[in-house]
Amino acid sequence: FRPFHLSGRQSQQSSFRRLCRAFCQMGPRQPFFVQPLTAVDWTTEQWIEEVRVEGWRLELAHEGIRSDRRVVMEAVRQKGTALRFASSALQSDRELVMTAVRSRGRALEYARGGLQEDREIVMAAVQQDGLALKFASPQFRSDRDVVLAAVEEFGKALQWVTEALRADRSIVFAAVLSDGCALKHVGPGLQLDEALCLTAQRTAKSSLDNLTDTRITRINPVLAKKNPFAVQGQPGTVISLTDIVPSEEAVDFGARIGLAGASVSGSIRRQATLSELAKEIKDLARRDSMEVTEYVHLVLPDDSTVDWADSEQPVTTIIPF
Repeated sequence: FRPFHLSGRQSQQSSFRRLCRAFCQMGPRQPFFVQPLTAVDWTTEQWIEEVRVEGWRLELAHEGIRSDRRVVMEAVRQKGTALRFASSALQSDRELVMTAVRSRGRALEYARGGLQEDREIVMAAVQQDGLALKFASPQFRSDRDVVLAAVEEFGKALQWVTEALRADRSIVFAAVLSDGCALKHVGPGLQLDEALCLTAQRTAKSSLDNLTDTRITRINPVLAKKNPFAVQGQPGTVISLTDIVPSEEAVDFGARIGLAGASVSGSIRRQATLSELAKEIKDLARRDSMEVTEYVHLVLPDDSTVDWADSEQPVTTIIPF
């Protein structure tokens, strides 16, 4: 059995159906062997047509084609990381590498011949994908302009920056503005910066609860003060009340689980306490397979601070209607 090779005129879906039919036609006792991908014997012009559709198909080419500059140029123009399959000589070709990183910044990983130390190429790479900073020469991790370009595109690129720049507030702010989860990588002196923490809440692309194993209280003193349900300093999931609509008998509510998580909604009796409200929200979240810690940090719609001792008060006495 040989793998099906897609051409520019064959759809992936059609090829997959043919592959399934081949499996079904094989007898139950017939041995099955999958051969490794082998080089396809096409002409240079055919290869150019193929890689224009999908650059990664260069992987199927023999060494002669991988050394053909025209074919490789078309491949990396379509998918920069196809540079991985180019010959060593072409991985050292400056123009070709520049084309690759402008298509896909992380193609910098496969650059050779000192091109990872070429500032112009590195800058082009991080502007396209900040993650490319990981593959640049270490000298650029302290280059302020390169770092700024990287974290503006990919906030978590901050993790590959020197300690000095992770303590630079303008660099850190740019990173957190791109992705609040970059807060995990800021220098110790800025992890408790109130403005940065509040910005991170708005821009996090995934739940900040996972930054330090849900230790929100240890990186954000603002939220720690708004914790009516946890022992002082206890880690916990952040629950933000987004909607409160009272009626004669009940209070309808909406809440967001985590700083950038999914939402839940429900209803609770008007005389319920804040701790009962928190428990109801936790139950709803867990019913939807969300991870919620036993202790939570409840952030009210009006951004008010509630003391832990007030958690047994009715919802109506705490939330203004």
